[in-house]
Amino acid sequence: MLYASFTKNKRTTWYVFFNEYEVAGETVYLVRYISNNHVIAHHLEITQGD
Repeated sequence: MLYASFTKNKRTTWYVFFNEYEVAGETVYLVRYISNNHVIAHHLEITQGD
């Protein structure tokens, strides 16, 4: 699982956790979890085949 962080301002940073796939020659990003440094976000319950 990979992640990227995005700074909104001096107090808030968002974190996006994702998987990267290649499908038919194109890169597809599947976002699995989004959170910030203030609260806990909901985890996306995605199973294989969805």
